[in-house]
Amino acid sequence: MFPLRLASLLLVAAIAWPASAATIHREDGVHTEDWFNNQSFMELKEDARDAVAQEKGFVVIWEQPGCGSCQRLHEVNFQHPKLADYIGRRFSVMVMNMFGEVPVTDFDGEVMPEKDLAFKHKVSFTPTTIFFDADGKELFRMPGYFNPYFYLAGFVFVAERGFADEATRGMFPRWLQANGPKVRAAFGGGPGS
Repeated sequence: MFPLRLASLLLVAAIAWPASAATIHREDGVHTEDWFNNQSFMELKEDARDAVAQEKGFVVIWEQPGCGSCQRLHEVNFQHPKLADYIGRRFSVMVMNMFGEVPVTDFDGEVMPEKDLAFKHKVSFTPTTIFFDADGKELFRMPGYFNPYFYLAGFVFVAERGFADEATRGMFPRWLQANGPKVRAAFGGGPGS
């Protein structure tokens, strides 16, 4: 009887435990971080050019309200100090609501709500992390949730231009196998760290 009661109390405590202080819940229910590009005028070409001017890559993370995997991305991955530091120093990150109504100017100048932009960029579930160059060309996409090590590996892949290497173009697992030491150095250990 006692272990069942204790388990119930622990479950209630886990559900009621607050998210990290760095995680922000926008009015539309989507998560963001205080170190993300939250001051955007939602003009992707300008945001990407600003990122390049700061010598950073440009990333859009698509989320939706109530997405458990999106919440985990913020409560687990973005709370890993080395992951957050690596991404924050090398990338300008924006979050968009897959079903949002906020007007966005796409790279080609077309203005549409976030939800239509998600459809245009073939985002079908959340979270989806897309890396763009300054002209709006998609460089790499991570569909879904990845544990912190492998999520950071995607950012290292883009920062190291693995997508441009003929031997690893379209072959992220092959690149990761050959470049594991770079990812482990950035992460501070291996996948189980």
